Amino acid sequence: METLQQILESNEIVFLDTSAKGGPSDGRKGFLKILRACQRYKYINPEVIQQESEAITNFMSALQHPSSRTIEQVTKEIYFFKDKINDQINRLSKQKVEEDLGRDNQQALNELYQKVKLVSQTSKKNEWNTQNPGYALLSEMIILLNQKLYPRKDSRENRVNRNQGKLKIPPNLKTDERLVAAAYYCSLSLDKIAVVARDNDFANLFSESYPLLGSGVFLPYNNNFRCVVKSHLPELYKLARGGNYKKIKIRARKNPFPDSFTLINNHSASDETRRKILELWQDFNSTP
Repeated sequence: METLQQILESNEIVFLDTSAKGGPSDGRKGFLKILRACQRYKYINPEVIQQESEAITNFMSALQHPSSRTIEQVTKEIYFFKDKINDQINRLSKQKVEEDLGRDNQQALNELYQKVKLVSQTSKKNEWNTQNPGYALLSEMIILLNQKLYPRKDSRENRVNRNQGKLKIPPNLKTDERLVAAAYYCSLSLDKIAVVARDNDFANLFSESYPLLGSGVFLPYNNNFRCVVKSHLPELYKLARGGNYKKIKIRARKNPFPDSFTLINNHSASDETRRKILELWQDFNSTP
């Protein structure tokens, strides 16, 4: 286990996902869902606001470290979170606030909103430059792979979010895929790159994308990528209980690159996807 500060100190660039901030440990419920279930300020557990406030403070501290970076999609998620907190404040403020606990919670929630507002502004200033065409091509590859490996995932997420009324960012931001692409791209020129998250999807994205992107069928266009993966894959850290971070093992193969290209969960799309990724690797090789 490592602290976030230790991870920031030991890497050249650390990409922070929105989920890296953590939050209330109230089962599987997120902070916004907890708020939405309360009809008055007095019904909010003050510890939940305190836990979220501490998480935001820690996230802000991480954003201020010189090695930390976000991307545009992470900033959009933070702005979304800020706006949803404001929506809940407006809703709750329509009710009379007479009890001491209600007034305390109202003040605490307003203070939290101001903290999140500052975090969103800091994240915007701290965004890694995603205008590089090579990064855009890597993002397109990873988004394509994830869509073809799990063709029903986006439609299922949309249905679940709609039916359960979840306050969740729409999946079309593709934040996870873009963060993985940013980490890969930076690894082409730097040795110590890390991604910090709470989301389980990152381990799957890394573990499944690098063997396919490094497949021998794309040689020689992906040769530099293969060399990087063999020597220094980006490191992945996942937020664990207690507030520290656990390094997640990505590399799981002695020979990481297959000679063929097959989508295990979607064989029928393998040829089409292989042709498209080959085109993208060829374009990647022609970028500055």
